[in-house]
Amino acid sequence: MIKAIITICFLCLSSQSYGFEWVEDTNNEPPVLLSLEEALILAIKNNPSLKIQKIVPELNQQLEIIQDALFDPEFSSSTQVSTESKLSSDQDRSAKDFNAALGVSKRTFSGGAMRVDVSVNREESTGVTNDNQDFTDSIDTEFTFNQPLLEGRGSKISRVHVQKARLNTAYSKHQVRRFIETLLFNTSNRYWDYYLEKEKLKVFQESYQLALKHQQDVEAFIETGKVAEIELAIVQAEVSSRKERLIKAQGLIYKSKLQLIHFIHNYSPLSEDWMQNILPNTDPAKIYSKLERVQNYLEVAIQKRPEIQQAQIDIEKSELEWMETKNGLLPKLDFFISLGNTQYSNSFVSDGQTHNSKQSVQLGLNYRFPVSQHADKARHRRSELIKEREIYALDNLYKTIGQDVRMAYIDCQTNLESIKTGAITKKLRIKSLKNQEIKFELGNATNTDIANSQRDLLQSQINYTTAIISYIKSRNKLHYLDSTLVERTRIQVN
Repeated sequence: MIKAIITICFLCLSSQSYGFEWVEDTNNEPPVLLSLEEALILAIKNNPSLKIQKIVPELNQQLEIIQDALFDPEFSSSTQVSTESKLSSDQDRSAKDFNAALGVSKRTFSGGAMRVDVSVNREESTGVTNDNQDFTDSIDTEFTFNQPLLEGRGSKISRVHVQKARLNTAYSKHQVRRFIETLLFNTSNRYWDYYLEKEKLKVFQESYQLALKHQQDVEAFIETGKVAEIELAIVQAEVSSRKERLIKAQGLIYKSKLQLIHFIHNYSPLSEDWMQNILPNTDPAKIYSKLERVQNYLEVAIQKRPEIQQAQIDIEKSELEWMETKNGLLPKLDFFISLGNTQYSNSFVSDGQTHNSKQSVQLGLNYRFPVSQHADKARHRRSELIKEREIYALDNLYKTIGQDVRMAYIDCQTNLESIKTGAITKKLRIKSLKNQEIKFELGNATNTDIANSQRDLLQSQINYTTAIISYIKSRNKLHYLDSTLVERTRIQVN
């Protein structure tokens, strides 16, 4: 009678607590096998933010081309025709003037500028009274050159904006590299989180089956009179507790799967892709070999970390700014020269043709120096402070990276040892449970002892699986910190 009442209460409790089905359980489609490599490839292919990041270096390259194009030669030309008419009492007279000009200018790497202009002119006269026209032809040639002697002198100063543009391009490429590493790191972690939740579910299912088996054994012992009926309530409560943990584990699987899909799928918020039953099939035992010396990881991190490369670029940019502002403190002193030549050819009705020419030479210096240089001095001082700040920042970055790599290395060692001890603990818990089951059959152990042993076994199995995944994730973090994650995952990234 007592057994029947307890059983009815247990069934009522179960129907109230677990009277629902997971949506995915109604899907009978086979699971989609997904390896870690496939997940990483999908993340690289489908991540929209990465597509945006990849455009930035190309944008900076176009700015680099624009800055470099300032030193390209520039051509100019013009043509002009004009007509002049003169009315008199006996005859209308008109004349046409023609002008054609061609010029070439170019900025030099030394900071100067040169220009060559050639123009051809014909001027007709309206002062004759017959059909023959008087005209004057001329060809003008002029060469001008301007060269800074103090401020603005030298290729380092004239091309400083080109150098800055190139550094910005290199900086953005390192940004893309780090973004890809971060994407691979996060995707890999989500993959192993999902794998861990799947493994935990298996453990909870086994634990639930153990509790059910023990309930059947207790019911059989009650039938034979070995165990009092009151003991069944304890066992059924344990079964209920195991099923509750099993359902929570299923919920965690859905959440971790959704986080993984967020990284690998480019789907609409209304899409049903998240309902797919994904089965991770990469063996964590085959991912990484044993650890190397920590010094090896430190040396690689110092060489390859994009943040260090970016910090060094920041120092180079600050040096360029310092050099430019220092040059700006110099007075403006420019040397200029202008060479001109004009060839004339005159045709007059009475005198025939005559030829002559004219040459001109101009050279000199232009000097300008402001009375106060407060702004220029402030700019230069600011560039000094920025340079000093970037040097300190790089030094601090070295220390931070060294500390992070060492801490990640310690985590790897700790998790590796946890795997070894976890395997031993799991074997001992299995042995302890078997001993408790034998003692229970002999009447020397209680249901509480069995439940405690099963919980200890459950926890040891979870700890062991967690230690394996924690080791994999700690290795991921170590290789993320030494910037070798892309190479170690063997993912081809352009």
